[in-house]
Amino acid sequence: MIDPKKINLPTFLTTWYDATTKSGTSLPDVCDWLPAPLKEWHELTRQWDRRFTYTTPMIPPEKIRLTDDGKAIFMIDSTGD
Repeated sequence: MIDPKKINLPTFLTTWYDATTKSGTSLPDVCDWLPAPLKEWHELTRQWDRRFTYTTPMIPPEKIRLTDDGKAIFMIDSTGD
């Protein structure tokens, strides 16, 4: 089994989904508060013209907000959980 820490995500996605279709873009400044791994995911996946998640869609980073209890919802569970 491959150690997940050794996976290069950009290389993996390019191998799995083919070459990127767009150049990379940074997220807008309103997203600066998001955790680095979440920002990196969105910046990386914006380079393709396809969805990467289906049963648990990602909320666009510009629309992620903190809830009253200080949590940020960044995915929507298809069951509503």
